[in-house]
Amino acid sequence: MEKELTEKLHDLVVSEDGLLVSLRCKNYFDDKKYIEIKNILKKLVVIWKENHHLSTLGLLAIVNLIEYIAGGNNYISDEDSIKLEDACIEIMSILGDLYENLSYLN
Repeated sequence: MEKELTEKLHDLVVSEDGLLVSLRCKNYFDDKKYIEIKNILKKLVVIWKENHHLSTLGLLAIVNLIEYIAGGNNYISDEDSIKLEDACIEIMSILGDLYENLSYLN
């Protein structure tokens, strides 16, 4: 299940029709894709906490996502800019739970 979810997350973020392409090329925040990304990420965080490790593909998708959404986009609408800021806060909150769990392993 982890592998399938990780591959789906990666595709939703960086594939040719992924969220990042929508943001970079179409200057559009795709709410539907973001909600799907967020829900998959929540499931993966539970799995990663139980397994005490992250998958490389999942980590790459998250890094790409955070790198872009934290940087913002000057060409999207004000409404989508707000959605982008909220998404960044939400993703960081989801990952914060994972960080707290993994930091106890050191």
